[in-house]
Amino acid sequence: MKGLYRLIKRWREACYCRKKNIAIVYYVYINPNKDWQQLVLGQLNDLIKTNILSVADLYIVVSNPSNLEGLASFFEKNTCHYNKIEFFTENKFEYWGLNLVWKLAQEHKKYKYFVYLHTKGMTHTEQGRVRVEEILTHSILKDWSLFIKLFQENHKINKLGLFPARKLKKLKDSSEIIRGGWIWYNFWWARASYIRTLEQPRINPKHRFYYEEWLSYVNPDSSDKLTDSFSIYSMTMNSYSNQEALDNMEMLIRNDEAVKWT
Repeated sequence: MKGLYRLIKRWREACYCRKKNIAIVYYVYINPNKDWQQLVLGQLNDLIKTNILSVADLYIVVSNPSNLEGLASFFEKNTCHYNKIEFFTENKFEYWGLNLVWKLAQEHKKYKYFVYLHTKGMTHTEQGRVRVEEILTHSILKDWSLFIKLFQENHKINKLGLFPARKLKKLKDSSEIIRGGWIWYNFWWARASYIRTLEQPRINPKHRFYYEEWLSYVNPDSSDKLTDSFSIYSMTMNSYSNQEALDNMEMLIRNDEAVKWT
């Protein structure tokens, strides 16, 4: 990890004084039964080596329901300059991270874009990083300068991720409506102006998919949310059913190019 430590030192020296209009919120769930350090260090290293922190402020939110000791010193030692880090001992799934996204959007008008990622795979039994997480992290970080350009050139884009969601919901009268507006897997970019239209995340939602779908809960509701997402996978304004997202992810898992940085 000596190479990572050198990168951290370099970024701490370079990142203090630059004015930035992007906020990255990194939500970390700590599972003491897993090699959580390897997963977190891998994602932090990805953040550093892409150079995205030259244009973005980093916020870290840590959920530590097992009260594992030494977390503050771990992040202080292994993270380049971050604007803020918060620790919580109550497990509320992704609430803590998404609530910070929402609060930052309301309180800091300087931000134009938000990036959200999390420690997917932390609850898996296999040690270290899982392939799905590596692909998701890679997808939203590697071509960050291109994503900014896409937002700037196409004002219809409000959200960006691998697989924008499309879902058919059957009503009581047996008719169906199309739902969507979120990004499958919950790794995404979004305009700050769009985040400001969302409801504040609920700490005790009614269903377990709420935090993934939160990105679609605009207030007042609008059908525009169904057509304002850009797919990194197809590089088009496209959406995917859950099964399509799963199938396409399987293809990416089998493709070594999916996690190459050069």
